[in-house]
Amino acid sequence: MPNIYDIAKFAGVSKTTVSKVINNLYGVKAETRTKVLEAIKELNYFPNHAARSLANRKTGVIGVVYNTFGMTFHVELSNFLQQYASENNYNLVFCNSRGDNATTLKHIDFLLSGSVDGIILYDYENRYSEICIRLKELNFPLVVIENNLDGLNINKVLIDNVEGARKAVNYLIDLGHKKIIHVARQDLTNSVPLERLNGYIKALYDNGLEFNTDYVIYCKLATKLEVEKAMDKLLNLKQKASAIFFNDDITAYRAKEYFINKGYKIPEDFSLVGFDNISSFNYIPISEKLVSMGRPVQDMANAAIEMLVNNINDRDKKPQSIVFETTLVEGKSCLEIKE
Repeated sequence: MPNIYDIAKFAGVSKTTVSKVINNLYGVKAETRTKVLEAIKELNYFPNHAARSLANRKTGVIGVVYNTFGMTFHVELSNFLQQYASENNYNLVFCNSRGDNATTLKHIDFLLSGSVDGIILYDYENRYSEICIRLKELNFPLVVIENNLDGLNINKVLIDNVEGARKAVNYLIDLGHKKIIHVARQDLTNSVPLERLNGYIKALYDNGLEFNTDYVIYCKLATKLEVEKAMDKLLNLKQKASAIFFNDDITAYRAKEYFINKGYKIPEDFSLVGFDNISSFNYIPISEKLVSMGRPVQDMANAAIEMLVNNINDRDKKPQSIVFETTLVEGKSCLEIKE
């Protein structure tokens, strides 16, 4: 079983340097960092290997690593995860990465110290591929929610984002809209926003409409400032559009507020469709709700817990991938265009 000294010897560096790389600290040259990471991978090292020796001891606890930074449905999902975990006699411990890789690694290290029987990871980021590969090599029970991770063969609970986006755009096309903008996430290395962009493009081609690259507006984050920057770009387009399909509901609602403050009317000036139908907006009057693509969050949580418990009880169980469909949820943000 390799330790930090083995990594240092293999890479030809000091133990302190290895520690800095593991904890993602500054003060290490890129070339040296690469050597250490290659040594870690070659020796199959993962911080705190107590998880291996504790493989046969049950704790009755499941670890959930999630990211609130840019995620829109963690509260609703977490509630259902707790419900189904309790029904299976498990408690949950939640670890919020806040979108930071070093924080995530520390959470994983803690969870692998013998604290939990399995891990649920939900975050859009593809940077978790290496973590999932290591957990798979350790044969540690794992389920990933809403991240395809480049086709990695692990337990996954997904939704059909391509088809969901296609449904959303088809809805707008059926209302007579032909000039439809998509507000996408800027980082398309993440599987979810990339799939939603692909669904948007597919719907256009399926309906014989031209794909205009100017009609894809990239929004870095769903923060108020970033949404306003993206909407400024949208309003400055030479070719005006009549409808907008958003990557997520938070961006859509913030864009709607921005448009209204600028004197635009919704849906008279722009028809809007979001994605996620997040529960935190349920307090909004129906007259102000957006049309959105809803996910079966309760079913996803149930599937994740069931899949993980089965994996805990049988570590040789073949990985599963379950894909759920989305449903269009009506709102008051779209208007039919009369010919």
